[in-house]
Amino acid sequence: MSFRKRRSRPTTARSTEPRRRRLTALSRATLVAGLFLTLVPGAEPGVAQTGSSASATPAVEGPIRWLMTSRELRRARDLDGPGEVVSFLEDFWRRRDPSPENTDNPFRQRFFQRVADADLLYEEENVRGSLSARGRVYILLGPPTRLAQFYELTPEVDLSRSRGRGGPKSRYLLVETWSYRPEDLAPELRDTLTATGWPVELELRFTAEGGRYTLRQGASLLDLAARSLVQNPLER
Repeated sequence: MSFRKRRSRPTTARSTEPRRRRLTALSRATLVAGLFLTLVPGAEPGVAQTGSSASATPAVEGPIRWLMTSRELRRARDLDGPGEVVSFLEDFWRRRDPSPENTDNPFRQRFFQRVADADLLYEEENVRGSLSARGRVYILLGPPTRLAQFYELTPEVDLSRSRGRGGPKSRYLLVETWSYRPEDLAPELRDTLTATGWPVELELRFTAEGGRYTLRQGASLLDLAARSLVQNPLER
């Protein structure tokens, strides 16, 4: 039996150059995609496309929308392509950076940690936890000082019943309240509340029905909390 010696093919710089170029291009594409997914909470691979550019829809539909002012929401809906999204979000986080002299933004880190916590704690059927009503409150205000649940008898409108026949129909709904002391709120929000004359203790109320919680009291407080997070008062 004879064996043929297999001759090795010499590798030249010319033969590896196209491969290096392909890897460099792939690395750049991966970096851009990774940056886009990191900056846009809730974004997933395969986001909707507008022409040849990724749509900015996740920037509005993700939990980051709880932090946006009405002006920012309008601007975000007009973004087109990952370049505009990245530029918008860089400016967005810069306006909410309490220590711009440092490389890390502690507020941004806290936001993403609260998003992760809310996804675990407040998930509802077909609703991501950080996009639920309680997830929104948790992201903006943090965990409540006191939490209480009770059932409340609530009138129910029944249009099928004939007028004047029988008494009003009612049912019991689960009510959940979140209460906060001023010292448990972020300093910037506490200062804003003091300036606007809000009560010393704050309470938000949810009602639960069909496994989903709805905010019934406290929406104006959340809007105020989102605006108070912007470091420049003139831009709120």
